[in-house]
Amino acid sequence: MSEWKKIQTQKDIDELMEYFYGFHDTCINSISYVSGNKVNEDRSMVFGTLDDYKLNIVFDSQWKSQIELCFTGVRRMHLVGLED
Repeated sequence: MSEWKKIQTQKDIDELMEYFYGFHDTCINSISYVSGNKVNEDRSMVFGTLDDYKLNIVFDSQWKSQIELCFTGVRRMHLVGLED
């Protein structure tokens, strides 16, 4: 996971799906979310821009080692576990 490749077109999506075997036999290893929001030293609130909202998901696969996807502009996510 040393370089990022932007996914912008259907061709990019198709290449990702082919490279990672359609995410077959793949599981989520970890998720990390950063909003870009923070409280300054003077205790004032600073809100991040849309590009500051980032969701990183690391996937493990039985076919490939790992892949990490970074989604920007994420304002909401819904995650449901296996037994839910």
